Amino acid sequence: MPALKPSLCSGLTEENVKILKSHNITTVENLLCIDSEELTAKCEIPYKEVVGIKKILLAQYSAFPVTGKELYEDALKVTSILPTGIRGIDQLLEGGFYSCEVTELFGGAGVGKTQICLRCCVTVPMETGQNVIYMDTGGSFCCHWLQNYLQQLDTNEEIIRDTCRRVRCVQIFDIFELLKCLNELKTKLNEQTDPFLNGVKLLIIDCVTAVISPHLGGKQTDGHGLMMNLARLMKTLAVENSLAVVVTNNAVQSESANSRPSLGSSWLSVPNVRVEIVTNKRIGVKTGAVSRQCVIRKSLRQKCGSSRQLDLSYV
Repeated sequence: MPALKPSLCSGLTEENVKILKSHNITTVENLLCIDSEELTAKCEIPYKEVVGIKKILLAQYSAFPVTGKELYEDALKVTSILPTGIRGIDQLLEGGFYSCEVTELFGGAGVGKTQICLRCCVTVPMETGQNVIYMDTGGSFCCHWLQNYLQQLDTNEEIIRDTCRRVRCVQIFDIFELLKCLNELKTKLNEQTDPFLNGVKLLIIDCVTAVISPHLGGKQTDGHGLMMNLARLMKTLAVENSLAVVVTNNAVQSESANSRPSLGSSWLSVPNVRVEIVTNKRIGVKTGAVSRQCVIRKSLRQKCGSSRQLDLSYV
């Protein structure tokens, strides 16, 4: 807070400033923290003048005061819960992916991370009417899979076309292109000139490992900075635009033989929610069916270690 001086507002005359300083009230913060009646009694400055001075200084140097009720109502307006269409995950996450948060799905190769993301590309447009942006770093996005899945749901052609129109896929080949796309998305969301972006609620990045890993390790020094830049952009997009940001990540084995997300310890603090996809033993040698579980590894709402069975069949 700045020091008190006559130029701050009209009520702070040289005489008033001198009186206030004689009572060790030397900054704006000192003045605002003292009760108006106490200040009047102590400094013998008229109560009306004190109130006027405080009102001007509050407007210039403090945030606009809001009540807890107003903050709660604002939170309800911007918070959305986007269903995944997969019972196990929706039950585990109490409804699905939350807006204003970064959710990470991690696990070994072939456990179904991309399949979960593709299911979201169908469920979110159909059940909420919101749009989805899918940033594909590994060539995993499959239009035929979406079409086949929609046909399995026994939907008509009009619903299939409307669902596909609400999904936009962007092919990404390296971290620099990903950062560029996210910066452009941030700018366009602020400009509100693209009707498609005005309806976006879900941003999927599948997967972050493919673009970050090549810049980590060895003599490379820019990898950590690029990773933190990506983290900052994801969090900014989630919070400022009320998006649910979902990223997929690979898993590596730790010294204790437990799996953990790839990209090192710096990445561990990035997601708000972390869900591990675990493959259990095969059920039946002939069918080759696989039992899966989704397990919460990080969350402020749910108990860590909670799990549900995960069924990724079409219907």
